Parts: sequence; structure tokens; C-alpha cells
Amino acid sequence: MRELLEVFENEMLARFWAGVLESEGIPSMVQPRMGGYGVWGHDSFIPHGLYVNGEQAGEARAIVASQREAGALHEDEGT
Repeated sequence: MRELLEVFENEMLARFWAGVLESEGIPSMVQPRMGGYGVWGHDSFIPHGLYVNGEQAGEARAIVASQREAGALHEDEGT
């Protein structure tokens, strides 16, 4: 069963994180949260959900948190 991992503000961010997870061996699916194409016009700029297999949700959340933390550390090094 699919589980919603997180909702991102647009499709590009959701697909970025889908790529991160898939590079770690966790398949995922990105889906618009507000009706999709046609309701609001082009749907790339509306919130999108990132879904993973429920059995892998914990691992996926840990990967996202770890990558975010690593990114924050790299941002701090640049200042």
C-alpha cells in the first residue's frame, strides 16, 4: 500500500526527492494534490505528494531527513 511521504510546494521539488529516493533503491510516485492538469491549468506549480511503499516509508523519511541535514551543513560551510 502506498503511503504519502510528504507534500512539496511544486512538482519539481517532489520529483527531486523522488530521484533521491530512487537512487537509494526506494521506488516512489509523484502525484498532484489539487486536481491535477486541467483544473488549475498546468499542474507543475501546485502542491505534489510524494508516495512510497508503506513498508519503506520509515527508511524513506530517514533518507530525506539525512539529505536535508547534509545540505544544511554544506550551506553553513559556505558562509
